[in-house]
Amino acid sequence: MSIALTVVLRPSKILQISAIFFSVLLVFIVIHVGRDASLPLHFRLALTFLCLVSSSAIILYIRIYIKKQWHIAISGQGEFRCRLKTNALESKRTQVLHPYCLTSGTTLWSQMLFLRLRRLDNDDMINLVIPSDALDKDEFRRLSVACRWIARHAK
Repeated sequence: MSIALTVVLRPSKILQISAIFFSVLLVFIVIHVGRDASLPLHFRLALTFLCLVSSSAIILYIRIYIKKQWHIAISGQGEFRCRLKTNALESKRTQVLHPYCLTSGTTLWSQMLFLRLRRLDNDDMINLVIPSDALDKDEFRRLSVACRWIARHAK
């Protein structure tokens, strides 16, 4: 297997700011709904609870998942090999990188890539959101061109 392209996704500031903005928006919804006396109390309490739990989940998501880095290698045959960046102790062990392929639902925009990858030997799926600020400009362009070529030539 020859590697045609290898990239490391950095944490995206766009995704972090968007998630924080959405969390703040949920808090404003809680404030607005809590002040609306025309709604029944049980409805206001339920919606307040739902919004606060969602806002907390978003903040937790930012702290845990958005800060992780992905290594992506694309072979000359169009297979993706992806893994999360691990710490120094885990990287000493050899990891088997399973091949993935693009599936339907993959969306390729000029500034954002939504990759739906399915493992070739079973039905495991990975959904990757790759904004343009997660890579250098040239790396993002090369990844975008490679994904477009693979999507166009997929069987």
